[in-house]
Amino acid sequence: MYMETYKQRIEYTEIYLHALERSLQTNWFSQYGKYVNGDIKLPDAFALIHPWHYEDITTTGQECPIRGSQRFMKEQAISSIKCKASLIWGYECPLSHNLVGNVQADHLFPYSLGGPTVASNKIYLCTIHNQMKANDLHVYPWERGKPDWLSDCLKNIAKRKGFIQ
Repeated sequence: MYMETYKQRIEYTEIYLHALERSLQTNWFSQYGKYVNGDIKLPDAFALIHPWHYEDITTTGQECPIRGSQRFMKEQAISSIKCKASLIWGYECPLSHNLVGNVQADHLFPYSLGGPTVASNKIYLCTIHNQMKANDLHVYPWERGKPDWLSDCLKNIAKRKGFIQ
């Protein structure tokens, strides 16, 4: 079963990369309109949140007005959280029992590709799995469908670009 999921993740990542290239060559707002009308695939919508689409409206060195801070807030109760490698790779972290409390909050959809710093885009991984994941979209769980933060992120970009109020 996991091999089918992994094949789908590879396929969706390839679609995303092609969509990113297309999105940079077309009018962003017309692509956003297709998203609003439901005429765009999920990977194509993710391509629209790539920072290349709004670099001109962000300020270097400050918190990004679209994605928020690059880091998640420190949490008090993180000591009881285990590595969630199973969500990405389909197996329990073999080090989890030794690493309880030694996990890092990371962006499930990478921050560098436009993933916002919101609770629903957070995943806890041990240091090893966090380094393995990095910005690799081949491990993103596309099969989970549209994340709850995507529409808000796209709407925020459209507002910042002056397309909507």
